[in-house]
Order: sequence, then C-alpha cells, then structure tokens
Amino acid sequence: MQYVTIHANSTSATLMAGISCATKHISLPGHDDIPLRCDYSLPHLREYVIGQVGVEETVFVGNSVGGMLAYEVADITNTKAIITVGIPPLNYDVLDGFMLDNRYTALACTPDLSDAEVVELADGLVECPQKRKTLAEAIRQCHPGVREGLTRSIIGGDLRDERVILRELDIPMLFITCKQDVIINNRKFDDLDFGEVIEVDAGHLLPFEQPERFNRIVEEFLVSHELL
Repeated sequence: MQYVTIHANSTSATLMAGISCATKHISLPGHDDIPLRCDYSLPHLREYVIGQVGVEETVFVGNSVGGMLAYEVADITNTKAIITVGIPPLNYDVLDGFMLDNRYTALACTPDLSDAEVVELADGLVECPQKRKTLAEAIRQCHPGVREGLTRSIIGGDLRDERVILRELDIPMLFITCKQDVIINNRKFDDLDFGEVIEVDAGHLLPFEQPERFNRIVEEFLVSHELL
C-alpha cells in the first residue's frame, strides 16, 4: 500500500511533507522545478498522476486541486481510500459557485502575479507569518501557466463527473472542509450522499498550516478502516 499526497495548485509538494503516513509526494508539472511540458489541462494531469502511482494499491491524500486529481483518477487507479482537504467532488451541475467570489480566488486564478499579489495571496491563505513566507516562495516558483491552464480546462469541458465516479466506488472517503477557507464554498459539500464530511476550524491549506492536527485526523480515519 502506498500513501500518496498531491499538493494544492501553485504551492509545492514540500508543503505536504509533514504528513506522517505519506510514502510518496507527487509534485505536479510546473511546480518544484518540474518543467511544464503540457498545457496543464485535466486530461494531461490525470495521465501524469496515473503514471506516478502505477498499479499499486493507493491511498490518496490531496489538498485542493490535489484532491480534485484524486477524484479524477479514482476509478482508473488502484485506489483504496481518498482523504481530501478543501475541495468538494464536482461535476458541471454543481460547478457554478464552488469557489468563493473574492480577491483571493481571483488571485489564485491569475497567471502573472506581481510580488505584492503573491504576498497578498499567501497572507490570505495562512495565518502563521513564517509559513506565509514559505508559501509565497512556493507560489513565486510556480509556472504561471498552472493557474491559467487549469481554469481554462475546467471551463472547456474537461472535468469528469467526480460525483458519479466516487459514488460508484466502494472505498472509504473523507472530505475535510475548512471553516476559515477563503477559496472554497463549503456549501458544495452539503448534498453529498457518500463518504464522510467533517469540518475543521482551519484555512485552505490545513495539511501545511496544521500538520499535527491533520495527521491525527488522517491516522484516526485510516486506522478505523484498517488501512494503517
């Protein structure tokens, strides 16, 4: 069994390093010095993640877009459980309004950010000053195309029906919503009829900002399902 993390868009796999159960951290194209050799569309990202995990039994732990990619490949890979933070399973019926209409969401979808905008986005996503600096540096190192390409792909029709995919899988699923999330509309979790939803008083990047707390949640969930 491999325990695979996938980081949020415009961040870094290093921000998931505090997850104690992880045996593999996936760095997405355009992040962590990995060249952006594709258009950063969902089809290309699905192919990339599938290539990274192979055929081994996998527990996915994903934050934001990392969670979305876990949903997108769950029925194609040998997925045994999914744990996500800050991303509801989507389809085109529920896509509208899944992100909050505010300054931080606008920045998260903007290709070319000024240094002041990078700092503003980092300040909005995490509270700890030192972690804000770490996040800002990760955002600066990302290829600008990772923000523009994904938005264009979703709008362009590349999103799979993640709710149908997950509903048909007989695996444990934990969806963590964050009370202080400035990006995601948590009401989009309300009508889920599969998996387990819990709310945590934290921001969008819970695994990075509060790794000890996140580890307790993950470990309790996995142990309860005899996956750890």
